[in-house]
Amino acid sequence: MRLVLLVFVLFLSFGCHTSAGISVQQTKVARKPLNRIAVKLGGPANYDKSDSDDGKPYDHKPRVVVIDERAGKYEFRWIGSDKKEKIIKYQRNGAIDVLVSANVLKNENGKYLYIYRVENLSSSANRLSGFTVQNFASEAKPLEFDFDNSYIGAMSDIIPRFTEGKWLRYGILLTHKPVIAPGLKIELQLESPALPGVVECKADGGEFGTIGVGEEMPPELERLALGTKDWPYGYTIGPVDKLAEMNKSERSKYIRENLPKFQEAGWMSSGTAEIYKSILEREDLAGAFKQAKKDLDKEFITSEVYHIIEGLNQ
Repeated sequence: MRLVLLVFVLFLSFGCHTSAGISVQQTKVARKPLNRIAVKLGGPANYDKSDSDDGKPYDHKPRVVVIDERAGKYEFRWIGSDKKEKIIKYQRNGAIDVLVSANVLKNENGKYLYIYRVENLSSSANRLSGFTVQNFASEAKPLEFDFDNSYIGAMSDIIPRFTEGKWLRYGILLTHKPVIAPGLKIELQLESPALPGVVECKADGGEFGTIGVGEEMPPELERLALGTKDWPYGYTIGPVDKLAEMNKSERSKYIRENLPKFQEAGWMSSGTAEIYKSILEREDLAGAFKQAKKDLDKEFITSEVYHIIEGLNQ
């Protein structure tokens, strides 16, 4: 009886598919959280002396004190020009664990509604304070989700890591209720006429900004502030104009070339990727869509893969 149950469980979790005469094993998939960037802040090893109020150089002893490494909380400390210790509290915003899932619906006006579910995982040390998503569309309208307690803005393309495409950030203020604490999620939306393709996304958490102490922070400490450098990153789907202009061959190639990203994001297993590779090498978009319908139902692919293939079949 136990053997029968074990076989039944394995049957539910795995599937076999014969592709080009080769039996390929498919497994159920689970999206992966955004990639965290490892960071360890420490005080500057070398620095120049500073000038006191009387113009004489002195050792201002710039240093970093760790308050809560897991939550990314620190204190920047130094001896001020008045010879008194100055302390500025600082929090890096990448100390957060986030899972992103996306779906696409078609509006009555013929545009696509991109729905992002951004989950602040229970393993996080901070509240979710923002979600930033890339697009490659001439028209992409983010929809307000809490007008008084949020904001939506474009990231400047002069900021490193935001130079390619367009990036929109959904900011969640402290006044937003409920606070998107660890274990909670929020739904954010974007409208565009462009077909869904693979784009990047990032998230941030915790508190922004610092409170001044009456004099400028030493440049050695100021340079330690990370800004957006440590925000967790990964893939999702978003509007991509060029997809509508592609012919059948180019569309097949686009999906095929993104199969490694699908696997990296946890949207499909390596076995499932082999099946789609075989289908798309024949430029059989209809066959890929037929396969995607079955695989989505069996949880062998995620909604992100399905919507890309669905869109490219139009």
